[in-house]
Amino acid sequence: MSFLENEREWNVQWMRILSILIFCGSLIVSSAVDVPKTDPFTKQNFLCRTWRVLEGLPVNHVECLHQSSDGYLWIGTPSGLVRFTGKEFEHFGDLPLQDGRATVIKVLCEDREGHLWIATKGGVFRKKNSVFTLYNEKNGLGGTETSCVAPSRTGGVWIGGESGLSYIDNSGVKSFAPVDLKDPFIIQVLEDERGKVWVGSRDGLYLFSPATEDFTLIWRNNHAPEADESRQVQSLALDRYGNVWFGLHHQVIRYDGRSFQVFPVLGQGLNSVVTTIFADRYGRMWFVVDDALQVLSGQEIVKYEDPYHLNDGFVRCLMEDREQNFWVGTRHNGLSRLKSSPIRVFTQRDGLCCDSVRSICQGPDDRVWLATDRGVSWYLDNRFETL
Repeated sequence: MSFLENEREWNVQWMRILSILIFCGSLIVSSAVDVPKTDPFTKQNFLCRTWRVLEGLPVNHVECLHQSSDGYLWIGTPSGLVRFTGKEFEHFGDLPLQDGRATVIKVLCEDREGHLWIATKGGVFRKKNSVFTLYNEKNGLGGTETSCVAPSRTGGVWIGGESGLSYIDNSGVKSFAPVDLKDPFIIQVLEDERGKVWVGSRDGLYLFSPATEDFTLIWRNNHAPEADESRQVQSLALDRYGNVWFGLHHQVIRYDGRSFQVFPVLGQGLNSVVTTIFADRYGRMWFVVDDALQVLSGQEIVKYEDPYHLNDGFVRCLMEDREQNFWVGTRHNGLSRLKSSPIRVFTQRDGLCCDSVRSICQGPDDRVWLATDRGVSWYLDNRFETL
């Protein structure tokens, strides 16, 4: 056999060995921290990694998430603010509330100048470099308890809370008394690309005009009593087409500027609350309902078939970073990252007789043979058979 033939045969054997090693390695990694699985909606493989207290996260309860312009991941918890560098967590602890209460962080956002804003039950903080400034009723903010904060195209931020709507920029604080609202408590606020300010309140969905300082009613459940929870807009989001989505008790509504489309959610009847709405880069709409993920499939909201067991930790929030990773914060199980992976992992769901693989080899007919704790399987042409 010539040198070239020897080299060619060696390359073939080496590629077979390498393919077996990759296959075996992917099976082994399924028991490690990073577990790639197939998402039934994206048809992608992901490495799912979770950080809890044992991995350095200060607490296992994650209430909100935001990636700042410098790339850091900011985490809001009931025990204060946390920054994640990708390797370690920095806990800022309780922010300096004047009454000494614990800083329960509800929402995080960033303004056009790169300042981080933190909404808490005791006011709103602005983080400028390393300095935290508190805004509450003592320096012009309407009321102490804040429930939402959102960036504005003009450079400031919109704040919603118990006493209505406020706007903060470098010139100071300006509050707007929502006299048109039967209940002044603002639960959600966002500004769209055209500068329209959408306001979710306990009394329905409103559109606020900064020029006239008027609140225009867009939607209200007139069939319910004034104090009924079914009137409350609990969540707000925009899709890729500029439609407004708002979450209520037991349903989600999409508003395209002309008409409303209602999507019932799965849950415990009228008591189910849609606390989060999120549009991913593919245009899919995600919802957190009763601390569990649901997704829009066609014209129906369905349960997310959760291969990563995220819902076991009671989901509170989700976001997508600039590297196209998905991050999920939970009430009891910390923080999870879903990172796209080119490696496919085969488990019992794919036909393997057991996930615990002891040894692996390839036969002369190209079948891959696997010895597991529960028997022997072979793999060929994208299918498993068990002896």
